[in-house]
Amino acid sequence: MLVATGLTDELPDIDGLAEHWGRGVIHCPFCHGFEIRDQRVVQVVTHPMGLHPAPVLAHLTDQLTVVLHGGVEVDEDALGALARAGVSVERAEVSRVVSGEGGELAAVVLGDGRELAADVVVVGPRFRARVDALSGLGLSATAHVSGAGEVLEVDPRGQTAAPGVFAAGNVTDPMLQVLTAAAQGSQVAVAIAFSLAEEDLRAPERRGGNEADWDRRYADEDHTWSGNPNGTLVAELDGMTPGRALDVGAGEGADALWLAEHGWQVSAGDQCALGRSGALVYGKVPTGRASMSGAVPSFRAAPSDGA
Repeated sequence: MLVATGLTDELPDIDGLAEHWGRGVIHCPFCHGFEIRDQRVVQVVTHPMGLHPAPVLAHLTDQLTVVLHGGVEVDEDALGALARAGVSVERAEVSRVVSGEGGELAAVVLGDGRELAADVVVVGPRFRARVDALSGLGLSATAHVSGAGEVLEVDPRGQTAAPGVFAAGNVTDPMLQVLTAAAQGSQVAVAIAFSLAEEDLRAPERRGGNEADWDRRYADEDHTWSGNPNGTLVAELDGMTPGRALDVGAGEGADALWLAEHGWQVSAGDQCALGRSGALVYGKVPTGRASMSGAVPSFRAAPSDGA
């Protein structure tokens, strides 16, 4: 199984923030940078890693204000570099986000009542992998190295701690964008293919999926097919001098029955046990004229008699 359930963004509990999420409130300077350039930007930092995008934001606008919300601790050297570059820094609580008359984002209100005019708010949400459905398999999210959220842990092949369960995309790494997430999914799919092949080598007697599928189909009724031979077979062989015939994937044996009734010596094979058990050839042709088995022979060279 390949898990690609992604993650959930958990926004800070600031009044009015969620209403503007994805429009006036953004999280990524690379995803939204072109649209917010030269605007009034307020970056609300709620965890230590939240300051990380600030240098890029400072390249996009000279109207950037960084607010350290709730006394969050950040790299003071990085903060000093921003201040020296002309970025305004506020150490304060953010109480709410205010909308304008047209519903657009208009300002950020601090805990002391001051308003910071803003066209855009940048916030780094915490992220949480969507893994609740996997709890029955003993899987749960673990803390990401950044400290900004939780992910589903996998090995380099994409294998989780549960046998046969793989994962790819943002559920394993919040940094992946669409293209890289899709590429990782392709890589993990290859790992899954190898894993299944290795299982087949360790259990050579395991029934194939096709066999099980056909058994389910044949179990529905007494006979799945019409009992009539394939029209193309009849058109090609009618009138031909009978000889020996091998019917591979014979199913219920309608073609084998027609061949036997027209003088052919038939060997028919099918991997599906239920299909063979309901085969039409049983009891309807002279003994020795047709045989049915689950084994399909393979030939390395033509028989010496030219058959």
